[in-house]
Amino acid sequence: PPEDRLPVETRVIRFSEEKVRSGILRELNRGGQVYFLHNKVKDIEEVADRLRNLVPEARIRVGHAQMPDDRLEETMRNFVRHAFDVLVCTTIIESGLDIPNANTMFIDNADNFGLAELHQLRGRVGREKKQAYCYFMVDPDVQLTTRSVQRLEAIREYDKLGAGFQIARRDLQIRGAGNILGTEQSGHLAEIGYEMYCDMLEAAKRALKNEKEKIRNDVEIDLPVVALLDKDYISDPEIRIDFYRRFSRVEKKEDADLLRSEMKDRFGKLPIAASRFYHISIIRTRAFEFRIKKIQMVTVENLTVHSRMLEIQFRDSARKELLRMALKDRGIELRLLAGTIKGYVDLPRDLYDREGVFKQEELLKYVESLFPTEVLNEEQQEITEAARRQIRPSRKGEESQNGNVVSDSGSEAPLAARRRQMKKRDNPSS
Repeated sequence: PPEDRLPVETRVIRFSEEKVRSGILRELNRGGQVYFLHNKVKDIEEVADRLRNLVPEARIRVGHAQMPDDRLEETMRNFVRHAFDVLVCTTIIESGLDIPNANTMFIDNADNFGLAELHQLRGRVGREKKQAYCYFMVDPDVQLTTRSVQRLEAIREYDKLGAGFQIARRDLQIRGAGNILGTEQSGHLAEIGYEMYCDMLEAAKRALKNEKEKIRNDVEIDLPVVALLDKDYISDPEIRIDFYRRFSRVEKKEDADLLRSEMKDRFGKLPIAASRFYHISIIRTRAFEFRIKKIQMVTVENLTVHSRMLEIQFRDSARKELLRMALKDRGIELRLLAGTIKGYVDLPRDLYDREGVFKQEELLKYVESLFPTEVLNEEQQEITEAARRQIRPSRKGEESQNGNVVSDSGSEAPLAARRRQMKKRDNPSS
C-alpha cells in the first residue's frame, strides 16, 4: 500500500437514518465526498430521494449501468470534479475507480454481497492519506443467515492494509472449494480443512485412475529439541507458514535440501533452530522409508540401566525386523516389545550432560543415523535381482528348498542369508 495510507475503519451496523446522516455530514465537513451503494436499480431513485430528505445539505446524484452511456459518463466526471457530494450507485464502482476525495462509503443490504466483493468495494475509499470509513449496513428487520454473519464478521475482522490473502482464505472456508469432479459447486471445506480436502481430491483422482493409493509422510517426531523457523529469521508469517507446509510434505532428502537452499538464498544462513528443523525433516523422510509412525522420548523402567530410551512405533511389522538386524550389525539393540509394533533403543549417555540435559545437535544426528538408507537400497536390489532370476531361462537363480533365493554361485542372497542367521542366533531351539 502507499506510504502513510491508513486502514479503512470498518463498521457493520443495522440501518439507521441517524448514523447515515451523521456519517455523511462528517465527510462533508472535511470537504470530502460519499458513496452510497444500493444495488437495486428499480428503486435506486427512491433511495436517493430519501437521502435528499435526510441530508438536505448534501448535493446527491445517481449513477448505475442502465443509464445512457453519455449521461453516466457525465455523472462520473462531475463527481470527480466535486460538482456534487454524494453518489448513490450500484456496484458499477467496484473496480477501475480511483477518487481520492471520496473517503466514506455506505453499503446498503451488505449481507447480500460476497466476501470478496465487499473487500473490493471497500477498496474504493481510503485512496489517500485521510482516514476513510466504510459502513456495511443490514436491514434492522431481517434475520441474517449463518453465512451472512460469517462474511460480515470476516470483513470487519480483516480491515488492515494487505488483508486480501486472509479474506480470500476465509472466503474459501465459508463457501467451500466446490466439487471439482462433479456438477455441484459448493462444499463443506470448512468442516475438514483445505489440506485434507486436497488429500481427499488426490485420493479420488487416483481411485478413478485405478492407481495405487499414495502414502503420505506423516511421521511424528517428539524429541526434546528446539526446532522451528523463528519469526526473527522469516518475518512474514505467510511465508513462514508456507515453508512449514512445504517441509511437512517432504518425502526425500533431496526435497529438504532444496528447501534449505531456498531459505539460505532468501533469508541468509540458517540459525540453529532452523537447522534443527531441517534435520527433523531428514529424520522424518528416513523413518518414513522404514514404515515408522512415531518417534518419541520415553522413560522405561526395568528394561535397562538407562531410564531414557527412544520409542519407535511402526505402522506394521513389514520392516521392523529389517531395522532390528541393521542396527544389530552396528552394535545397537532395538528391543521389540512382544505383541506390539513398538521398539526401544537405548540412548548413549554422551548425548546428555551431567544435569541430564540433552545435547540437541548430537541427539538429532544420532537419531538420524538409526535409519540407514543403504539397507533399504540393498533390500530393493535383492528384490529386483530375485525377480530377474525367476524369469531367467537357466537353472541358475532357482529357489532353494527353504524358499530363499539362490545366487548364480548357489549361495543364498546376502540379505536373506543374514535374516536366517539372525533368526537361528535369536532362537537356538529352532
